[in-house]
Amino acid sequence: MPTLVIHGRRDTMASCAEAQRYVATHSATRFVTLDAGHFAMLVRSDANDRAVRTFVSEQLRGSRAMLAE
Repeated sequence: MPTLVIHGRRDTMASCAEAQRYVATHSATRFVTLDAGHFAMLVRSDANDRAVRTFVSEQLRGSRAMLAE
């Protein structure tokens, strides 16, 4: 299952290393870091929204290509 992990570089509750370990153990995972703390999706909602839209668009394009084959 494709997964998007968005992490705040300055997060003191969950370290970047912890997020990277998660990503390393799960296939089809995209890792995006934002210049924010634990609530990156609120503080950097613009960048968060872009990352989500890009990820979803890529997944939809890949699904359509598979269906066309």
